[in-house]
Amino acid sequence: KLNDAVTFTLGLEYLQAIKDTTFWKFNGDAAITSKLGKRFSLATALSLRYDHEPLPGKQKLDTITSLSLVYTML
Repeated sequence: KLNDAVTFTLGLEYLQAIKDTTFWKFNGDAAITSKLGKRFSLATALSLRYDHEPLPGKQKLDTITSLSLVYTML
């Protein structure tokens, strides 16, 4: 929590194959959420998806950016 109106979240995930340990993936998510009012917030996020051994013709890194309007019910 950066202050009462702004929060920062970060999530990291490492996935590894059990049988062949040369296959692994890494996922990361970072987001900043800003309150717009009592129930509404605006969230900006960046997601990274890294595959150490992707399928032929595919890139190793995918990136996703998003902008979301969030409604809090509780």
